[in-house]
Amino acid sequence: MAFLAELCGVPFPSGVVPELDSAQRMPQQLSRLIELAWLSFLRAEARARPVLLVLDDLQWSDAHSVTRVGAALRDLAASPVMAPTVDHLAEFTGRALTGLPLL
Repeated sequence: MAFLAELCGVPFPSGVVPELDSAQRMPQQLSRLIELAWLSFLRAEARARPVLLVLDDLQWSDAHSVTRVGAALRDLAASPVMAPTVDHLAEFTGRALTGLPLL
């Protein structure tokens, strides 16, 4: 849960989650652990019920976030997860979301 909180910008006091404290000193490790937490969360939710991610104005998202969403959707392609997107720069999100089914 600490890594999902980090993704959402919710601070944890230092020393509460030693793994988070350690990862915060290593950006690549922190990024990977956040990605794993995000995937675990989506996987668990999809096992319980279908998941709908509504993604609006993706052209304002940072490339890393769009790439993370694309990777999660590819990883969960066989799961009941759907993510309709709205953006005005399809060439931006198109690269990160390549290979995903279009409706």
